[in-house]
Amino acid sequence: PEIGLTFSSVLRSVLRQDPDIIMVGEIRDRETADIAIRASLTGHLVLSTLHTNDAAGALTRLIDMEIEPFLIASSVEMILAQRLVRRLCSCAKRANVSPEYLANCLDSLGVDNSQLQFANLVCEPNGCDKCRNLGYYGRIGIFEILTMCEELHSMIVARNTAQEIRNAVYAGSWTAEAKKIFSKSNCAAKLLSDKYVNGSPIRQELLEKAISWFVGKEDSLICNYMATHQNDNDATELWLYFQNVINWIKTLFPIYRKEMKGIEWGEIYNSYHDTQNGLGKNRKDLNSKDLESKVSKLMADEDVTKKSGIYYYVFDGNEKHLSIRSFLSRDKRTVYTKQGGICPYCKNHFEFNEMQGDHIVPWSKGGKSVLENLQMLCTECNLKKGNN
Repeated sequence: PEIGLTFSSVLRSVLRQDPDIIMVGEIRDRETADIAIRASLTGHLVLSTLHTNDAAGALTRLIDMEIEPFLIASSVEMILAQRLVRRLCSCAKRANVSPEYLANCLDSLGVDNSQLQFANLVCEPNGCDKCRNLGYYGRIGIFEILTMCEELHSMIVARNTAQEIRNAVYAGSWTAEAKKIFSKSNCAAKLLSDKYVNGSPIRQELLEKAISWFVGKEDSLICNYMATHQNDNDATELWLYFQNVINWIKTLFPIYRKEMKGIEWGEIYNSYHDTQNGLGKNRKDLNSKDLESKVSKLMADEDVTKKSGIYYYVFDGNEKHLSIRSFLSRDKRTVYTKQGGICPYCKNHFEFNEMQGDHIVPWSKGGKSVLENLQMLCTECNLKKGNN
């Protein structure tokens, strides 16, 4: 770093040598991605790696790095995803698998049932000295190849959303059924959740929201879910989950307020709803009347500046969601002068910019952000007080 020798600067130096083929070990940031893509546009064959769950994830990963879509469409020719799986040892024995079970396995993988003719070749691990009785010896690669077609080029250049690109890559029976529920202007999901969830069904934002609630926000998790269910006959699992989330909200908060729209209700539901296996991981005894009483009180509190945060606060009690109104600068200066710059906790003197305004009576116990309830603490003491 002292001499400015970075991965990006080395790559620029390599380009000055005019190579025919460039191998970039890994693209992990925008600067490296930008140099690699621009090198490919000038006639170089660029080979590189990205950490994604599958081939389609590479496109959305580059978009997440804020690479211009037209550059991606012009430079990316092919994406190959690799997984390493264990190879059966030569000591493997014939597996006792019923044709019905094998047919179900093939169907779930989207493999044509004509492959059943090879059922007698299916083996299972056995174990010997060579493989240390594990039944497996070595690994073999399985690969997924995605070549850029005209449809993908057009979608990327048109700045289609990441979910629209995923829909094209994982086109299949599941995607078709999911779009009927989540992707029409007056679809069932839109009619059910319009007052609670942001996003346009047409832009696939509602579908993306449902999947992200169900499996997680990371692109790799969404792609993996869609790849796994690509050939399912319906999207019932996701639709039932989405209905459960919205109906749960309506039950707990029967009085609707505009601040309820845009809350990450799925994440709250995952943590606090009743589950078949017992209670949600942060489950509390939830009562709609008690929740409404808390919400009404907080809505009327002038110190709460972020009203939408109330719906997070009533579950986890974290005041950061509320953006409690800070003290006025003139009031802090007045109290600082009155204290003579002395922190009442550690009794040391500090400059004004080294101190912070603090509630004498905490806001959670009824204290207000007014001059009479203000004390100036040094940064360290205020931090210690907040952690207690």
